[in-house]
Amino acid sequence: MRLIFLPLIFLIAIPLKSQDGRYLDREFQLELDNDAYTLDLVLDQYYSQGIYARYRVVDTTKSIKKIRSISLNHRIFTPSNIGYTDVAMFDRPYAGNFSVTGTITEFTSKNVLEYSLELGAMGGPSLAGPIQTEWHSWFGFGEPMGWDYQINDAPIINGYFKYANMLLQAGNLQILSESNVAAGTTFSYARQEVMIRLGKFKALDESISYGANLGGKKKKSDITQETIVFIAFGPEYVAHNSTIEGNFIGKSSVHTEERIPWVSQMRIGALFAWSSFDLSIQYYRRSAENEGATFHEWVGVKLSQRF
Repeated sequence: MRLIFLPLIFLIAIPLKSQDGRYLDREFQLELDNDAYTLDLVLDQYYSQGIYARYRVVDTTKSIKKIRSISLNHRIFTPSNIGYTDVAMFDRPYAGNFSVTGTITEFTSKNVLEYSLELGAMGGPSLAGPIQTEWHSWFGFGEPMGWDYQINDAPIINGYFKYANMLLQAGNLQILSESNVAAGTTFSYARQEVMIRLGKFKALDESISYGANLGGKKKKSDITQETIVFIAFGPEYVAHNSTIEGNFIGKSSVHTEERIPWVSQMRIGALFAWSSFDLSIQYYRRSAENEGATFHEWVGVKLSQRF
């Protein structure tokens, strides 16, 4: 699926006008993940595409800043060669899921605590196969030939927990610890990362890094309020991944693979925060997730409009 031009369309269409000094307590985010953004237009494999449309509201009436959000999510996973028709040649199963996620995030100046619950469906109800096939047809890319062998229908009931903590700040340098845990029918893992940030910062409860700049006032200045570059790296233990191993609940799938329990992930990103609009670009490189597969890389673009 090649949604290459959507970020540009979003940039043109979404900016909203609001008066200077207005309190900005709501936000719309559009997050687009795609391996096409690596500029390798032939690449289409593994975690091929993710779309996340998110609505967020801030609550500053308590002593701790809190943001609530709801997100619609769509993800597509494919083998490295979508032209193969012989399932024995696939190095990862086809899988698609569609879900809704509710999230509560709490902030202090040095810590971030986040809880999420995701509910949805994997398999045919996600419409991943027809959507990818149609978009490939529109843009003249190869037709994915293996959706008949996708991971079978199953419910998505997944919980997520994130904790970020400031370890060191010295001038324009920050070092953070970020811990992520997931458990449920689709993904179960624990990942520990160390993040190194350079740039112009605000405290974590006002920073773009975790979306905490929601809740401030619109300012007249057009210069960036924050400009940050970062690198994050860490190991991950994978207890279960239904997009590879098949469903935790439900009928067995035609094609599954054996997961690799220990993987690693690296992220390199640049974050730009203006008075009411943000742009985030992150490059991901993830080690092989199942036997027979290779590493994978993709780019995520996130655009946020506060109003």
